[in-house]
Amino acid sequence: MVPYASELARLYAEIDRLAAIGDVREFCPRVENHLREDRCWIVEKSAGWFVEYYMERGQASVVVEGDYDTVLFDVMRSAAQSRATQIEFQKRVANSDSRRQWYAIQQDIMARMKPEWADKIVEHQAVVLAQHPFRDDDDLD
Repeated sequence: MVPYASELARLYAEIDRLAAIGDVREFCPRVENHLREDRCWIVEKSAGWFVEYYMERGQASVVVEGDYDTVLFDVMRSAAQSRATQIEFQKRVANSDSRRQWYAIQQDIMARMKPEWADKIVEHQAVVLAQHPFRDDDDLD
């Protein structure tokens, strides 16, 4: 196990707590993932400043960097998105842009974890949809 600072331990504990509420634990970074392939982990770069890394093909890449709240939100947003796309795939609706379903599922997961995050994720999704509107199969003619 990699030793980590108390603020980092607090961040991991909060990720675990919220992940249980949102049923997204399998998609969250773990301290034991440090330097493991196809895994994310978080380090405290300096007091109150965190970096989430992802390891792929022996190369570590920065996923997100920021303060406690920034990293916590991004980790949980990503986990909720992964879970939402998994659920959407299992319940796919034909001739419908898959984002219609998984955006709603992601909003629900985020709201369960922290109600104020539902509005924040809706804003994020609106930015994406402004650039890339829903495209249902019927719209592709």
